[in-house]
Parts: sequence; structure tokens; C-alpha cells
Amino acid sequence: MKKFDLHKIMSNAHKLYKNARAKYSTFASALKKAWSMAKFEVKVAAERVVLEAERKAEEARKAKARFEAAMNKPKAIEYYDWGNLTASDIYPDNNSGYLGSKYCGD
Repeated sequence: MKKFDLHKIMSNAHKLYKNARAKYSTFASALKKAWSMAKFEVKVAAERVVLEAERKAEEARKAKARFEAAMNKPKAIEYYDWGNLTASDIYPDNNSGYLGSKYCGD
């Protein structure tokens, strides 16, 4: 697999030589700068892959920590002694809502 795109490097060198003649007076200096830009792009791409892998590992670690915290969290269950209450004792007759839902007046 090729590491550098030679066509892109030569195109960039030509553009630099054509458009920035004051800074790159010779084609050799423009070509040298195009090569340095290509090497920099390869280095940045490699670092981007490493950073992306680290980010995914960190997200996985955080997700695992959240999952373990949720599994270890004590369940708070409250039990009430309702006795012999029925639904009509809790919900009044005039409270039917959308699709027959019950509203207890909170």
C-alpha cells in the first residue's frame, strides 16, 4: 500500500509554485513544501486513528462503569399497606382521560 499520493503531491507543488511565487520562487522549494505537507498529513492521520481508538476505549470503559453502577445500586422498593382499597376508592368517577386512563389528582 502506498503511503503517499504522488499525483496529489505534484499537484500541490504546482499550485504552490503557480500561486505563491513570492514565497516559493523555485519549483524545487514548492515541491519540498508539498512533500512536507504530505508527510504531515500522514502523521496526523495516524494520530487520528490512535485518538479515535482511545476515545472508543474510554467510552466503553465509561459505559461499563455506568452499567456496573446501575447493577450494584440498591433497589428502593416501598411497600404500602393499602388494606381493602379498590380502584374506585382511589380514582373518582369523573377522571377518565384519553383512552380511559385514570388520573388520581396529583
